[in-house]
Amino acid sequence: MSKKPETLFSNQLIKNLNQVFFTRIENKHGGGVPDLYGTYNNKSAFLELKIKTKQNKVLISPLQISWNYKHFLHNPINFYLVSDPRRKVIELYDGNKGRELLENCNNVTAALTFSTDNYDLLTGYLFS
Repeated sequence: MSKKPETLFSNQLIKNLNQVFFTRIENKHGGGVPDLYGTYNNKSAFLELKIKTKQNKVLISPLQISWNYKHFLHNPINFYLVSDPRRKVIELYDGNKGRELLENCNNVTAALTFSTDNYDLLTGYLFS
């Protein structure tokens, strides 16, 4: 069985950020909880991993939008991490941007954009 693109993205992220302790959150029952929880340098972050579609869209469920928005209001350590394979970049968005990303991801400014060979920028942003 082939792996889903988001699983491959998760594996790539964990491999490139090997100094970060990651826990995959396998949520089989919905609820919108993000895919990964990472901790490093006494800081933590939740990451919802997404891949831009061929139609240049980011598909996010209503439960993911709700969980991330509510969590971000109380403790802003959750993010959407979006891989854009055609541009070979990864974009990081605050957890309260789910609805905007779903409606028109091209009009949302990323908190951080980096090339797929420069993961150190992500570590610095999330855990410094």
